[in-house]
Amino acid sequence: MPERLLPPIEVKSRTISQVPQSNNVPHFPDTFEAEKIYDIVEFSPDNLFAMFQQETGDHRLLTAEEEIEMGQAVQQAKAAEAALQAGEETDQILACIEKGRRAKEVFVRHNLKLVTSVAKKYQGHGLSIEDLVQEGTIGLIKGIEGYDPERGFRFSTYATWWVRQGVTRALADKGTTIRLPIQVHEEINRVKRISRQFETTEGREPTNAELAEILAISETHLTDLNNAVTKTNIESLQKKVMDSEREVGEMIPDAQQVSIEEQVEESDQRAIVQKILELGGLSDREKEILSLRCGLKTGEPQTFKTISENKGVTRERIRQIEVGALKKIRANPLFKQMVKEYLE
Repeated sequence: MPERLLPPIEVKSRTISQVPQSNNVPHFPDTFEAEKIYDIVEFSPDNLFAMFQQETGDHRLLTAEEEIEMGQAVQQAKAAEAALQAGEETDQILACIEKGRRAKEVFVRHNLKLVTSVAKKYQGHGLSIEDLVQEGTIGLIKGIEGYDPERGFRFSTYATWWVRQGVTRALADKGTTIRLPIQVHEEINRVKRISRQFETTEGREPTNAELAEILAISETHLTDLNNAVTKTNIESLQKKVMDSEREVGEMIPDAQQVSIEEQVEESDQRAIVQKILELGGLSDREKEILSLRCGLKTGEPQTFKTISENKGVTRERIRQIEVGALKKIRANPLFKQMVKEYLE
């Protein structure tokens, strides 16, 4: 017969006997012991989770008899809390509430390995393993409060659903920059699951029509769900790249910045245009108009409208001057020779 995890309560003194300290039962160190444990450990982000795993590994799973005992204590404590809120305050009620609190602690400590095993399956989806374990533990506590040992099933079977729900809902709520409603996130997960099953059985990806028919939804709604996945798949610019110290933002090219190759090519083209204008045969006005149109003076090519407003003439007149100047350039033998050299 396993050793009882919660010995009888002394009602008069409103205290609980100390839990036996061995490798097979939960151990709650006093302040001095806790300080002695943590003084010898160097805290860092890398070893905190390893410490947590080591501590949770010291607690075995509860037996069926112990789960019944703990579950009954928690349920009795809930009834006692209801009675306390109704105005009944007795030593027995207070002791029952304290016993339920300690039973809940035992449940949590002996099932943290279950939380860790579930949390590890959801790594890499937007939350760290520490956050996943934390959210899973919150789900575990909800499972403890709702567990009814009289139904006859083991606690781990019942709690796994609550732990998984806590983790998945945390991912839906906090795992992406743009938050989606929980029901939408669950629909997206269902689409992904059905799509994987179809691909496994049929050997190919399903079409939108096939997938919508299986899910019993419209193709428009399916498209909206797929778009929601794409638009919420956003990474922080401050996120580190793999194991390096570089951030994602440092590796994204600036679309407005001209590359070195483009700068060199543009400089060469400007020099060629300038040489063409100096071939001879063009008036000063024609050279000026072509220079403005090619952006040699301002760096940006100007439109007929801008040049005509500055010169006080019509856009058509500026166009005519440009056409006439280009005809003169094309008729120049030196221009033909420059084009041939450039192409070669």
